[in-house]
Amino acid sequence: MLDLSCHYVSGEEIHARDRASLAGLPGRVVFVLGFHEFLPEFVSGKEWYYEEYGHGFMFKQDGGGLVFQQESDEDFEFISRGESHVA
Repeated sequence: MLDLSCHYVSGEEIHARDRASLAGLPGRVVFVLGFHEFLPEFVSGKEWYYEEYGHGFMFKQDGGGLVFQQESDEDFEFISRGESHVA
């Protein structure tokens, strides 16, 4: 079964820096707990997310809004890979 905490419904893995859309609003994935990937500005808060949720990802809309989701759904769509993965 597909782990939707780190995969899009379409099957691609979710990675930090991915371009995606949530409910039609474009943005970028800024961290993925399951792959331990974080953009530098989100590293300092990672322990809290691990302790509080254990899995999931954060999406930053181009307008600046942040949305944390524990699992992807049909409203979260892959657009393209970012310039590089973050370890």
